[in-house]
Amino acid sequence: MTPDMRIAIALTALALIHVAMAEPTPAETKTRVLIDKLALDEFGRKHPRALDPDQYEEWMKGRRAVFAAADELIKLGAASLPFVLEHLNDSRESVETKRVIRESAPTVGNVCEMILSQQIYSLPDGYSGSLYRNGADGKLHERPVFSKDLFTGGITKWLADRKGRSFAELQLEGLSWVLIEEERIGAYAKEDEKEILAPLRSKREQLVKLVEAERKK
Repeated sequence: MTPDMRIAIALTALALIHVAMAEPTPAETKTRVLIDKLALDEFGRKHPRALDPDQYEEWMKGRRAVFAAADELIKLGAASLPFVLEHLNDSRESVETKRVIRESAPTVGNVCEMILSQQIYSLPDGYSGSLYRNGADGKLHERPVFSKDLFTGGITKWLADRKGRSFAELQLEGLSWVLIEEERIGAYAKEDEKEILAPLRSKREQLVKLVEAERKK
C-alpha cells in the first residue's frame, strides 16, 4: 500500500467518524419530529367559523395531535430539553391550551415554553389545576403554574442562572416552589389535602432522593 493510499484511507475514516458524530441521536430525532407536530397546517389554522359542519371533526383531530405531541415532549424530559429550547422563538402557529393563553395566535415557541415549564415543575400524575381555588381561610387564591409561575425574567434566563445543575435539581426547585405556594393557600377541604398537597409532598420526596443519589455518585 502506497503512502498516498494510506492517507486517502485515513482521510476517509476521519470523514466517516465526523458523519457518525454529526448523526442525530434517537432522542433528538424524536424530539424534532414532535416539535414539528406542534405546528398547525393551513387547514388547522382556519377559524372554526370558516369550517363546513363536516370539517369540524378533522379540524379538531389536528388540534388533538398537537396536544398529544406536547404531552409526549413533556414526558421525554431532559433528553428533549436542549432541542425544545431551540424553538422558543418558533413563530409557527400552534394551539391555545390552559397554560398557553395568548391575545394573539399562540405559536410553537409559546407551546415549547409551556413544555419546558411543565418538565421543570414535574407535577405528580393527577395534579389538577385551575387559576384560583379556595384556601384554608375560605378565600379565593391565585394558584401556581396556572395563574402565576416561577420563571421571573423568562424561562431561558432562569435556566441560564442555574447552569450546571442536573435536571433533577431543576425539577426539585420547580416542584418545591409549587408545593410552597399550594401550602401557603392551604386546604379548604379534606379533598384538597388528599388531591393537591399530599401528591406534591410525595413527588418532592422522590426528587429529593433522586438528587441525593446523584450527588453520591
